[in-house]
Amino acid sequence: MHLDVTADSYGYYPRTMVRLSDIANYSLDKIPVAVAALGLRVVWGPAELTKDDEPYSRMFVCMRAQPNEYTVVIRGTDPLSWEAWWDEDFAIAKTEPFNQLAPHAPANALVSQGTFNGINDLLSLEDPSTKQGVVQFLQGAKPKYLYVTGHSLGGTLTPPMFALLNDHLYGGGWVSNMALWSFAGLTPGDAGFN
Repeated sequence: MHLDVTADSYGYYPRTMVRLSDIANYSLDKIPVAVAALGLRVVWGPAELTKDDEPYSRMFVCMRAQPNEYTVVIRGTDPLSWEAWWDEDFAIAKTEPFNQLAPHAPANALVSQGTFNGINDLLSLEDPSTKQGVVQFLQGAKPKYLYVTGHSLGGTLTPPMFALLNDHLYGGGWVSNMALWSFAGLTPGDAGFN
């Protein structure tokens, strides 16, 4: 049986989000081509931070024109990147208040230091052509629907990125135009965050 990821069927979104999470591991120049094969278009990024020639933080935003859907895609851990392992994956002994990133978050919402570092790294990324950060870009784009996805470390950072974007774009309240798909991620924070 062949699954058609471009069809608007019951499984379209989970299959597409899994595929996008996989594409996030491709080389930067191959990401737009692979995303286009899904009927989507990269509109921000891909952007990444590197140390010692190894990427440790990567993200891109793609769009499906109808019905004006934007998806933020966060890459998982590069297995060769000590920076990603040490500063994002393994930094779990200390917590930080999530409202330092999302001002409307409850004061008792805490995330691991690694999650805090990972989100800050993602927020420091800029689109190579517009030089905009992801929040600034999405504020200008005003997507009708906004999704966030990622696998592994990307799956860990998906819930806090979702909450942060909700906070910065919609004031942190209940929304019906956002969804997230997190695959094989760890718990990013404590019970207050969850």
